[in-house]
Amino acid sequence: MPITPRTMRSDANRNHEAILIGAIAVLAESPQASMREIADASGTGRTTLYRHFPDRQALVGAIYERVLNEADEITAAHLDAGARADPVQVLGDLAVALAGLGDRHRFLEQYDAAVTAKDPDYVRRRGGRLRDYLRAAQRTGQIRKDLTVDWMFAVVVALVTEAAGRFGDTGGSTRDAMLRATIRSVLEPLP
Repeated sequence: MPITPRTMRSDANRNHEAILIGAIAVLAESPQASMREIADASGTGRTTLYRHFPDRQALVGAIYERVLNEADEITAAHLDAGARADPVQVLGDLAVALAGLGDRHRFLEQYDAAVTAKDPDYVRRRGGRLRDYLRAAQRTGQIRKDLTVDWMFAVVVALVTEAAGRFGDTGGSTRDAMLRATIRSVLEPLP
């Protein structure tokens, strides 16, 4: 089990952070990079790396957790900033921001199956805030009422995942416009 930053001395916390930052940079460029390459990129030795992360799976799990936390922060920021705005627009902007996060961490795709097998409900569990937002927008008639909140949540997650995984290299504004248009077509209330 990896050491958590809140239980470490300040120097150990700096090493932990350096390892995560180095690993993200190296794995984004070369997903099959060795632990030695990751240690070198982080400015730590292999012993320090293995003290914090006993194996690659623990390191990837920590990166995954960091990305999910960043996704939670992005979601909260968009939902808070758009509290009085058109929910379809807010959700389109949120989808674009989350797809950008996915673009930066695309190397994690190869680990999705392992993470999902370990915790098959992780996306659903973490989506409470977005579900609540969808539920509130649905109650006020600002988004479709004929679809369930769970379905709309699943569609938004699938669109973001697909946009980041398949269309990240097509040019931001084109991909972003398509993503916003698709979110609008799925969520906008029917006449």
